[in-house]
Amino acid sequence: MLVKRHYSWDASRMPSSVRTFTYNSKTPTNKLIADVPIGGLFAARICADHFEKVIVVEPEAWTFTDEARQPANFDTREVKTSTGIYNTWNHKRSRVYQYSAVHFYQALLLRFARRLFPGFDSIAKSWGDLIRPLDVTLCLSGHLMRPHSYVETIIAPRRNIEPLIRKVVLEGTPEIEIIHGTVTRYQLSSDGSVNVVNVRLGNGENKDFSNCALAVDCTGIAQSGVKLLSRVIPTFPSDLRQTYTADIVYSTLEYPVPPHFDEDLRKLNVPGMEVDGMKSGVLTFSASPDIDNRLASLLRCDANRVVFTMGGWAVDMPVNLQEIREFVKGIKNQNHVPDYFYKVLDLLEPVQHLGTVYEARVANCYKVDYARAAKVLPRNFVALGDSSMRVNPRFGQGVSKCAMGAICLDSVLRQMPPSNRAFSKSFFEKLTTRTTAVWDSTRLSDYAAPGTNPIPGETHETGRLMRWYNDQLIKHVENDRDLAQTLHHVQNFLAPSTDMLSPAIVARVLWGAFTGKA
Repeated sequence: MLVKRHYSWDASRMPSSVRTFTYNSKTPTNKLIADVPIGGLFAARICADHFEKVIVVEPEAWTFTDEARQPANFDTREVKTSTGIYNTWNHKRSRVYQYSAVHFYQALLLRFARRLFPGFDSIAKSWGDLIRPLDVTLCLSGHLMRPHSYVETIIAPRRNIEPLIRKVVLEGTPEIEIIHGTVTRYQLSSDGSVNVVNVRLGNGENKDFSNCALAVDCTGIAQSGVKLLSRVIPTFPSDLRQTYTADIVYSTLEYPVPPHFDEDLRKLNVPGMEVDGMKSGVLTFSASPDIDNRLASLLRCDANRVVFTMGGWAVDMPVNLQEIREFVKGIKNQNHVPDYFYKVLDLLEPVQHLGTVYEARVANCYKVDYARAAKVLPRNFVALGDSSMRVNPRFGQGVSKCAMGAICLDSVLRQMPPSNRAFSKSFFEKLTTRTTAVWDSTRLSDYAAPGTNPIPGETHETGRLMRWYNDQLIKHVENDRDLAQTLHHVQNFLAPSTDMLSPAIVARVLWGAFTGKA
C-alpha cells in the first residue's frame, strides 16, 4: 500500500508535456528500508518522480533485511509426496507464491526497467540474470513460430528479479520511506477523497497518516483496496470482482549443469542452449486447452542451470526427470517434441539428485472492475497489479501487468494532479484499455478447459469464436514470418492486440480456414 502526501499542483510554469508535482512536506523525512511486491516498487518509483514524499506500508518483516536486497542464496528443504521426495527452495518471502519460479518476462519489462534505472543491464548481469533475444523455439499448438527477429528480454527467477528491483528502487530514490505495518482503514474527507490512512505498525501500535494525496493499492491477491473502500463507502458496489476458477498447475524444475555439459550439447547437436550464443531456450510447447492440456518448456536460466517448466490444466506436476519424460510423452503430437529434448534429460541424469522443484497451483483468476465504480471511488485512489487483476500465470504476464499499471499511473500524473476529481476515473479507464486484452485472452482460453468454472453468466461456449480465430491464425506463423513478427510484438506488449485483427491478417486467416491452405 503506497501513500503519497503533502503536495501542491503548479503546472503554470511548465510545458504541458512535462507537468510534475511539487510538495512542501511538514514531516521530517526518515528513510527506512523495506519491501513491497514488484507492483508496489514500480508504483513507488514512479511516484518519486512526481512527489516529494512517498510512504510505503510493507507487512512482511523479512523484507527489511539486507538479504532481501541481495541475489538469492537460499538453502533447500525436503518435500515428501506420494510418489517420492524432492528438494525445494527454502526461501523466506512468505507473501509471494511464485517467488521460487523461473520466468520468461515480456520485453516490456526490460524496456521499462531500462528507462527507470540507468545501467540496469549491467546490474542484472552482475546478479547472474540473463538478458537475451527471446529466440526460444516456440511451438503453438503444433506450429513453430518463426518471426524475422526477436526482441530482447530478461530471464531470471522471481527470487532474483524482486530483490534486484527493490535494491535499485530503494537505494536510488530517497523520496521513498517504507514502514513495517498493515493498512487497516481509510478515512475520507468531506469531498470523499482518502485523507487519512490508518496503519497498524509491526510493533502493534496504530498510527495515522494524514494529508494523503494519493493512495495506491499494491497488496496483490489480498486486494485490500476493495475491502477498505467497502467499509467506508456505503454505496460502494459489491459486484466489482469477476472471478472464475480453473485447475491451473505448473512445476519448475532446476538442475545444475554437470561437467562438460556444453561440450556434450555440441556433440549431440542440441541447438539453442548456449549462454553466450544467440539462444537461451530450446523449446516451449504451448497449446490451447481444447487441443492439448499440457505445456512444456526447457530453457537455460543462466550459465549454471537448466530449467524445465511443466504444467497445464488438470495435470500432474512432474517433480523429477523421469516424471518429466512421462509428462512430455503425454503431449498429443510427439512430432513436435524434438529428440534433443530427451537427450538433455539424459545429460542431466548425473545431477538429478541436485535438482530443486517449485510447484504452483492457481485456483482462481479475477478482475476488479474499478472503472464501473468511478462515481463513488475516491478521486485519489488507484490499484494496480494483482490488486486489480490476476490471470493465468501460464502466460507470464503478471510482472509485465505491474509495469503497465505503473506506466498508466505516470501518464495520468503527467496530465493532472490527484486533487482533480477525474484522476481515479482517468487512471482506471486507461488501465482498462491496456489490460482488457490480457484479461479476455487468458480467460477465454481457460474456458476451453473442461475443469474451468466460468464467471456467472458466461459458459464454456463464451469466446468460442475468438478461440477458433486464434487456432486458425497460429497455423500461419510457421510460414508467414511477417505475421509471426506481428504476433511476437503483441505477445511482448510492444504492439496492441488489435494488430492481429488488421484487415490483411483477418483476410489471410479466413482464406486459409476456408481453403485449408496455411
